[in-house]
Formats: sequence, structure tokens, C-alpha cells
Amino acid sequence: MGWAWPQLNDRSSSAKKSPHVKPHGSRRAFDQPQQRPPRTRSGRENSLLGGQRGTGVDIVDARGARHVSSLPRSTGAALWVALAILTGAPSHAAQDGEALARRHCTGCHGFPDPTLLDRATWLEEVLPWMRVLLGLEPGRVAESPDAALYRKLGVFPASPQIPEDVFARIRDYYAEHAPASLALRSPLPAEELTDLQLDVVASPDQVSTTTLVHVRAQGGFVLGDAARRELVVHDRTGREASRLHVGNVPVHLVETEQGALLTSIGDFVPRERRHGEVVALRRSADGLAYGRLLLEGLARPTHTAQADLDGDRRRDLVVCQFGYHTGRLSWFRAKEGGGFEEQLLHEGPGALRSEIRDVDGDGHLDVVALLAQHFEALWVFRGDGTGRFQAEQLLPQSPVFGHTDFAFGDLDGDGREELVIANGDNGEYESPPKPYHGLRLYRQTGPLAFAEARFLPLYGATQLRLADVDGDGDLDLAATAWFASWAEAPREGFVLFDNEGGLRVSRHVLPHAPLARWMTLDAGDVDGDGAIDLLVGARSEGPGAPPEELGASFRASGIRALRLETARSPAP
Repeated sequence: MGWAWPQLNDRSSSAKKSPHVKPHGSRRAFDQPQQRPPRTRSGRENSLLGGQRGTGVDIVDARGARHVSSLPRSTGAALWVALAILTGAPSHAAQDGEALARRHCTGCHGFPDPTLLDRATWLEEVLPWMRVLLGLEPGRVAESPDAALYRKLGVFPASPQIPEDVFARIRDYYAEHAPASLALRSPLPAEELTDLQLDVVASPDQVSTTTLVHVRAQGGFVLGDAARRELVVHDRTGREASRLHVGNVPVHLVETEQGALLTSIGDFVPRERRHGEVVALRRSADGLAYGRLLLEGLARPTHTAQADLDGDRRRDLVVCQFGYHTGRLSWFRAKEGGGFEEQLLHEGPGALRSEIRDVDGDGHLDVVALLAQHFEALWVFRGDGTGRFQAEQLLPQSPVFGHTDFAFGDLDGDGREELVIANGDNGEYESPPKPYHGLRLYRQTGPLAFAEARFLPLYGATQLRLADVDGDGDLDLAATAWFASWAEAPREGFVLFDNEGGLRVSRHVLPHAPLARWMTLDAGDVDGDGAIDLLVGARSEGPGAPPEELGASFRASGIRALRLETARSPAP
């Protein structure tokens, strides 16, 4: 997801938001789901490396059309980059640095304005990584643990795509026009949450690795632990009821009539290998039990939604495969007799989460998805009810924007839903806080048109939920900030925005020093009293390290999650 950072053996610690290549897609058929078979990790890697096809790849595009690619998968990505870089341009000598940047730095994303990052980040992090993507540093790719897979998928070009002197002029342009530093803000005024009861969920380990929190519809909640690769089910009182070892890193849970769908990312720290999966869980007497494996070999999936998208009365799946250098957004058609067939919606990394809803009011379900990486935008895939979709990009942003989450809800009580989008992923580089990180509130001005109405600054905004937390009858907004600015605003790791009407809010923070590094978030009635509770999960370690003393406190806290319960009665 946007909150997971990459690894490539280079001089920088990480490098996620740089441009990525665009691979060719394929249609994959998933046979009848089976019980999880015993196997070794090496067997999965061999299956992945041996499963890529060459020429004649059968592709199902967003409109449902099938066609055959004439390019081998191993060359398609690099060729796509080469074409984006090299087609139809005047001589390099006739162009200045900005013109060269606009020509060479827009093949995979919009133009990255120099003012969006400080000079040191451009020169020490972004542009050195750009050299790798342009084939100017092949040795650094060879050092990666995924080097063989990169070659198999054609992720990086095999030869330089631009001359060294051209790259030098682009570098000089960013060095000259980037600011020495970004303007940072002081902590915004915020009240302490004094009318919420705080219940700590202790971790069996000193360092918390919570990657999933979910409030159950029947009450109680579920936590996902990355280190232990398990789900922990708690009852309405908060007592631990059961544990389920899932053998993977759980990141998303959605309830179904039979139990739940569990999405596991495979690798939280980005790798190109595809170990992600979707599993059907069934209800048990004390929680959840393993049901059957539905999908496997996925590219770091982060979210799964379920609905009948083609009118055959079978439940299809929409899976966001965030990936790393490659990824995709797909829907999986449920086949008669069992199993699924993948239908491509969007090829490329960065799919974070989706909602299935009728956005345009034509009576058919559409897919709304938030994408990060180089395609930073909200996308709508308009369905016709038969399984065909038309893609439309909404609200595109800069490639350094860092999308993380979104939600729909009627915040001002006028009967029309607003859209809230969070951006705050700051894990791509050792970069300073970004003043444009936060929550943006959009009013809907047409069936597929939105206008920004309010910006709520929040360094490192990660997950958000809309819920009536204080029981006054309107929707409040809660958000975590896993990439908070620990030096400038250390108490903004969790913020509750109390709705005061008319899209006006007041900020509230926890009434003490930061207890943990909050990442995941959910809202619901945990104890069955009719009031909304907030469940906040902690992952102690990650990019963007806090000051040494605070970081040591996070690692030693032993806090897995925090439950916040309002002291007020719900609105009648």
C-alpha cells in the first residue's frame, strides 16, 4: 500500500514514488479454490518465475475486449519506457533544462514540479533513482535481491535511454529551481480528547506489527499481526477469544454472509515477488476459521471488494494489487462451478483500495479506486451491468502526492455525499514532511465531477474513517498519520476532526504524549451499546524514523491497538 516502503540496494534507504514502467497485462484463470496445500516458500517463487508467458498474451482490457499482445512480457515494459522517452523530440541542444524535464519526466506520470520537494531530496534521492529507471545505473539493479525477476519482467531498460549530458541538464534544472527546504507549519490548535475512554490492547511482543484492525458487525474486533502472521479475534468485552494462523501478512478484512474475505499482502516491505492472496474465512464458535484459498500469486494486494458485476448472480471480486514496480487493479469474474477469471481494469502499480457503487446513477455498479505511485488519482470504472467497464481518471495529482485512503459520506447534512481523500505517504525517501499532506474534502458538483471545498493539513495522513463518534448525529472524521512529523507535530499521529457543520471541524488529539506509532484504523460498535468506537492499530517501526527517544518508546510500548469509546450517548 501507500504506507509500505520499497527496497532496492542503492545509496538511498528507499525509493517508491519514482516513475515506474508499465507492463503488459494478461488474463489469468484461477481454478476451483482448494484448501491451502502444504508447501515451501521456494516452491512459490519457482511457480512465479516459471509462470510468465511470452508472445501471444491474451489481454482483457477495461472494456471487456480481448486481444493478443505481440510483445514478449520480458521486453514490453522496457520498450514502453523507451517509446515514452525517445519519440518525436527536437535536438537536445535546442532545449533548456525545463523543456528536457517536461519531455523526459512525463512518460509515466505528470510533470513533477521542482517546488514539490526540497533540493536535497531531488539531488540525493529522486534523481539518483531516476538514473536507475533510465538505464544509467544497471549495476544497482543487479545488486537487488529481485534482480532476476526484474529481468524476467523487463522492469528496467537494458541500456541507457537518454545521454548523460541530457540527464545532467535535467539535474541542474531541479537543483536551480527546487527550494532549499519546504515550508513547515507548527502544530495546529487541537483540544485533548477528554470524553473518550481509552482501552489499550497489549501486544505479546514488545514491538507491535499490527497491519489490520477491523470492528465486526456483530461486535468485537479482529487484529492482524504481520510478524506472527495471524488474526486475533476479540469479543465484545475486549477479551481475546481466538487466534488464527494465516501464514501471510494480513492487511484487509471484509465480512461476508459466510464469514469474511481476508486479503494478505505477502510482503509488507515492497518486493517484486508475488506472494499475496485472498482467502475465504468461515465463522467458528469463537471467531473465524480458515475456509479456502480463493486467489494466490497476487502482486502485494491491499484491498478486496465483492459484488455481482456482470449480472450472473455470482459474487465477483475487485482486488487492488498495489505491487511495487508492477501491479494492477482487476476484477475477478466468478465462474460457474467455482474459481475466478481475472479481468484487467488498470495495469500498473499503486492500487490502494476500491468501492463498488453506482457513481453515475445509471443503475449499474461502478468501481471507484484510489491509485498512488505514478498514477496518483481517483479512478472510476463505469460498469454497464454485463462486466464491461469504461475508465475515467478523476482528480489527478502530482506523482509525489502520496495517496493513502478515501471515503464517501454526507458531512454537511445536505443529503449529498462528499468525498474525502487522504494523502500522506512519506515512505518513499528519507524526505522531510510535506505541507500538502493531509485530508481533502470535495463536494460533488456532477455525476463524475468534484470540487475541493476544504483542506485539513495532516503530515503523513494514512487511514481515515467517517463515523458519528460523539453521537451528535453527524459524521466526524478520524485519521491516523503513520508518517507524522515527529519533530514538528508529534501528537498528530492520530487526530479526530469533530464535525461542527458546514464542513467546519475542530481538531482533537490524545490527552498525553504519543503512545505508539498509529497506522491502521476502523470504526464501529465494539461492545454493542449503540455508540461508535474507534479502533487504532500500531506498527512500531517504519520509514521516516521519529527522534531516537520517541522511537525507542514506540518500540518498547508493547501496544498492539487502542480502543477509543465515547462517553456520550448516541443520537436518537
